[in-house]
Amino acid sequence: PLEPPPANPKETLFERKSSDSVLVTVIKTSTFPFLLGDLSIELDENNAISVYSAQVIDYSESEPTKNSTVLEFLASTLQKQQDLFVNELAVSDVPLNATNGICNNQECTLGNTVTDSIIWYTKRNQYDAAIAVYPGGGFQNTLILEGKH
Repeated sequence: PLEPPPANPKETLFERKSSDSVLVTVIKTSTFPFLLGDLSIELDENNAISVYSAQVIDYSESEPTKNSTVLEFLASTLQKQQDLFVNELAVSDVPLNATNGICNNQECTLGNTVTDSIIWYTKRNQYDAAIAVYPGGGFQNTLILEGKH
């Protein structure tokens, strides 16, 4: 079992022991959106960590710099997404409310949507389809890792 994190929630860089009593450096930043964890490691010939350093970078006082390339990319991506809203991409035969029933639970509804997407691509001779499912609209899906599932 891991030792508990420090009691002070502002303490974001700490070490704790893993189950095999190895000290592990932990950078906790999720509670504070203006903190960024920076962890650098070097591995030896056996792929064991030989040197490491870690720090927390506090961006709470900094003024963000706008990057025109990123802003242009975001604008074009947003436009592509908005263009998709006019097309009906998938239809469910059941309400997507995550209640159990005949093909109305999360796995079946989500699975049917993904399967229908794969069939749609396959009928068009597109075999390398990228399909993403985002929680929302009633989907109560668990984490699905990227890859061929």
